Amino acid sequence: MKNKFSKLIGLIAAIGFIFNLIWENAQAPLYANYSGFSEHFLICLGATFGDVIIVLSIYILVSFAKADWHWPVHMGKRAVTLTIILGLLVAIIIEQGALLLGLWGYADQMPRLPFFDVGFLPTLQMLILPTVTFWMSSFIYKKL
Repeated sequence: MKNKFSKLIGLIAAIGFIFNLIWENAQAPLYANYSGFSEHFLICLGATFGDVIIVLSIYILVSFAKADWHWPVHMGKRAVTLTIILGLLVAIIIEQGALLLGLWGYADQMPRLPFFDVGFLPTLQMLILPTVTFWMSSFIYKKL
Protein backbone atom coordinates (compact mmCIF):
# COMPACT_ATOMS: atom_id res chain seq x y z
CA MET A 1 0.00 0.00 0.00
CA LYS A 2 2.83 2.39 0.87
CA ASN A 3 4.40 1.81 -2.55
CA LYS A 4 1.14 2.70 -4.33
CA PHE A 5 0.81 5.83 -2.16
CA SER A 6 4.35 6.86 -3.13
CA LYS A 7 3.40 6.40 -6.78
CA LEU A 8 0.39 8.69 -6.35
CA ILE A 9 2.51 11.39 -4.71
CA GLY A 10 5.16 11.00 -7.42
CA LEU A 11 2.55 11.33 -10.15
CA ILE A 12 1.07 14.44 -8.55
CA ALA A 13 4.52 16.03 -8.28
CA ALA A 14 5.61 15.09 -11.81
CA ILE A 15 2.38 16.05 -13.56
CA GLY A 16 2.08 19.21 -11.49
CA PHE A 17 5.64 20.10 -12.47
CA ILE A 18 4.98 19.67 -16.19
CA PHE A 19 1.70 21.61 -16.23
CA ASN A 20 3.05 24.44 -14.09
CA LEU A 21 6.31 24.76 -16.02
CA ILE A 22 4.33 25.21 -19.24
CA TRP A 23 1.97 27.72 -17.58
CA GLU A 24 4.79 29.72 -15.96
CA ASN A 25 6.62 30.10 -19.25
CA ALA A 26 3.42 30.96 -21.14
CA GLN A 27 2.49 33.77 -18.72
CA ALA A 28 6.05 35.07 -18.18
CA PRO A 29 5.77 37.81 -20.84
CA LEU A 30 3.00 39.39 -18.73
CA TYR A 31 5.39 40.12 -15.88
CA ALA A 32 7.45 43.29 -15.59
CA ASN A 33 11.02 43.20 -16.90
CA TYR A 34 10.44 40.15 -19.10
CA SER A 35 13.19 40.04 -21.70
CA GLY A 36 12.73 36.67 -23.37
CA PHE A 37 12.31 32.95 -22.84
CA SER A 38 15.97 32.06 -22.45
CA GLU A 39 16.59 34.84 -19.92
CA HIS A 40 13.61 33.91 -17.79
CA PHE A 41 13.47 30.13 -18.06
CA LEU A 42 15.38 29.63 -14.79
CA ILE A 43 13.06 32.07 -13.03
CA CYS A 44 10.07 30.10 -14.34
CA LEU A 45 11.74 26.86 -13.31
CA GLY A 46 12.14 28.14 -9.75
CA ALA A 47 8.53 29.30 -9.70
CA THR A 48 7.47 25.86 -10.92
CA PHE A 49 9.12 24.17 -7.95
CA GLY A 50 7.13 26.53 -5.72
CA ASP A 51 3.97 25.63 -7.63
CA VAL A 52 4.59 21.93 -7.04
CA ILE A 53 4.91 22.61 -3.30
CA ILE A 54 1.59 24.46 -3.46
CA VAL A 55 -0.10 21.59 -5.33
CA LEU A 56 1.25 19.04 -2.84
CA SER A 57 0.13 21.26 0.05
CA ILE A 58 -3.37 21.46 -1.39
CA TYR A 59 -3.34 17.67 -1.76
CA ILE A 60 -2.34 17.28 1.92
CA LEU A 61 -4.97 19.74 3.16
CA VAL A 62 -7.74 18.08 1.16
CA SER A 63 -6.50 14.67 2.38
CA PHE A 64 -6.89 15.80 5.99
CA ALA A 65 -10.30 17.35 5.28
CA LYS A 66 -11.56 14.17 3.65
CA ALA A 67 -9.59 11.81 5.95
CA ASP A 68 -8.53 10.01 2.77
CA TRP A 69 -5.02 10.05 1.27
CA HIS A 70 -6.23 8.42 -1.94
CA TRP A 71 -9.05 10.90 -2.64
CA PRO A 72 -7.82 11.85 -6.14
CA VAL A 73 -8.62 8.27 -7.23
CA HIS A 74 -12.31 8.94 -6.52
CA MET A 75 -12.33 12.72 -6.63
CA GLY A 76 -15.80 14.07 -6.00
CA LYS A 77 -17.43 17.50 -5.92
CA ARG A 78 -16.31 18.22 -2.35
CA ALA A 79 -12.65 17.56 -3.18
CA VAL A 80 -12.83 19.67 -6.33
CA THR A 81 -14.52 22.50 -4.43
CA LEU A 82 -11.91 22.38 -1.66
CA THR A 83 -9.10 22.29 -4.22
CA ILE A 84 -10.47 25.34 -6.03
CA ILE A 85 -11.06 27.32 -2.84
CA LEU A 86 -7.59 26.53 -1.49
CA GLY A 87 -6.01 27.33 -4.86
CA LEU A 88 -7.78 30.70 -4.97
CA LEU A 89 -6.78 31.62 -1.43
CA VAL A 90 -3.17 30.58 -1.90
CA ALA A 91 -2.86 32.39 -5.23
CA ILE A 92 -4.24 35.66 -3.87
CA ILE A 93 -2.11 35.53 -0.72
CA ILE A 94 1.10 34.68 -2.60
CA GLU A 95 0.52 37.23 -5.36
CA GLN A 96 -0.33 40.04 -2.92
CA GLY A 97 2.61 39.16 -0.70
CA ALA A 98 5.06 39.06 -3.61
CA LEU A 99 3.80 42.38 -4.94
CA LEU A 100 4.07 44.00 -1.50
CA LEU A 101 7.60 42.66 -1.06
CA GLY A 102 8.59 43.72 -4.58
CA LEU A 103 9.47 40.17 -5.61
CA TRP A 104 7.74 40.68 -8.95
CA GLY A 105 5.48 43.04 -10.79
CA TYR A 106 3.13 42.88 -13.73
CA ALA A 107 3.39 44.27 -17.22
CA ASP A 108 0.49 46.49 -18.30
CA GLN A 109 -0.90 43.60 -20.37
CA MET A 110 -1.49 41.36 -17.33
CA PRO A 111 -5.23 41.23 -16.60
CA ARG A 112 -5.96 41.83 -12.92
CA LEU A 113 -8.57 40.61 -10.50
CA PRO A 114 -10.75 43.47 -9.28
CA PHE A 115 -10.50 44.35 -5.60
CA PHE A 116 -7.41 42.18 -4.99
CA ASP A 117 -5.38 43.77 -7.82
CA VAL A 118 -3.44 40.56 -8.43
CA GLY A 119 -2.76 38.92 -11.77
CA PHE A 120 -5.68 37.03 -13.27
CA LEU A 121 -3.52 34.37 -14.96
CA PRO A 122 -1.49 33.29 -11.90
CA THR A 123 -4.76 33.12 -9.96
CA LEU A 124 -6.40 31.11 -12.73
CA GLN A 125 -3.35 28.83 -12.69
CA MET A 126 -4.03 27.80 -9.10
CA LEU A 127 -7.75 27.39 -9.81
CA ILE A 128 -7.23 25.05 -12.75
CA LEU A 129 -3.91 23.23 -12.53
CA PRO A 130 -4.21 21.54 -9.13
CA THR A 131 -7.56 20.00 -10.09
CA VAL A 132 -6.30 18.94 -13.52
CA THR A 133 -3.13 17.57 -11.92
CA PHE A 134 -5.10 15.48 -9.41
CA TRP A 135 -7.43 14.19 -12.11
CA MET A 136 -4.59 13.28 -14.50
CA SER A 137 -2.61 11.68 -11.67
CA SER A 138 -5.57 9.53 -10.66
CA PHE A 139 -6.17 8.54 -14.28
CA ILE A 140 -2.59 7.28 -14.63
CA TYR A 141 -2.55 5.82 -11.09
CA LYS A 142 -5.58 3.65 -11.87
CA LYS A 143 -3.70 2.19 -14.87
CA LEU A 144 -0.70 1.12 -12.74
